[in-house]
Amino acid sequence: MIAERGPALPTSAFDYDLPAELIAQEPAAERGQSRLLIVERSAGERPAAAFRDAMFPDFIDLVPPGDLVVLNSTRVRHARFVGTRESGAPAEVLLLHPGADETWIAIGKPGSAMRPGKRIMIGDGAAIATVAMLEDGNRVVRFEGLDAATAIQRFGRLPLPPYIRRDPVDSDERRYQTVYAEREGSVAAPTAGLHFTRELLAALEHRGVQLERLDLEVGPGTFRPVESDDPAAHQMHEERYDIPRALADAVTRTRAAGGHVWAVGTTVVRALE
Repeated sequence: MIAERGPALPTSAFDYDLPAELIAQEPAAERGQSRLLIVERSAGERPAAAFRDAMFPDFIDLVPPGDLVVLNSTRVRHARFVGTRESGAPAEVLLLHPGADETWIAIGKPGSAMRPGKRIMIGDGAAIATVAMLEDGNRVVRFEGLDAATAIQRFGRLPLPPYIRRDPVDSDERRYQTVYAEREGSVAAPTAGLHFTRELLAALEHRGVQLERLDLEVGPGTFRPVESDDPAAHQMHEERYDIPRALADAVTRTRAAGGHVWAVGTTVVRALE
């Protein structure tokens, strides 16, 4: 039997106050030494929640042997370009993913700088030219003066989240990637995984916890605000993901044995769902 769905909550039901000064602009001095909030739920028809402050290494003791921890192994691409329009005014481009015939799908600002036929200079005679505008507002762009791989290597910047109000620094090259990042393709990091160190992962495995990976390329929709009153009416961007057979089999085995599957972050949750 499928339970009837209750009335939908409006978007305003999820509003809360988050003072700007409480949004960290720098990571903890050492990876893995951030704070951890544990929500302990009681059993029963009306479960209650208790909150407990801890440190991230305490996560190891929360996961029983035999459980499965799933990580998103995507790597953040140096997809942000800061350049100038032919008038000399500033402009930005954010690459989303490769398109057809050596083009890329991108967004940028201001929108007027990315009309078909417009070019944004990124340095040393290289430019990003807008080829077409898509129905969803994204642009089809092409690199001029050099190929995309060279442009990303020479001029691409790490696209920090919009709530980080500073330019990237050298340490972000290491700290804004997970220690298990593999294939490049995301415009944002799977941030829940940034707290894991290789030592913490090894400790989990030593405890008898299984680790598996999937790959979901985080898109710009992860930062897009929900503007409609009904959250269900919010238009989500598509994201590419890959779930290996080994992970699918591990989920089946873990559930059959009565264990739990721990999804590290919302990117893993939506890929598994």
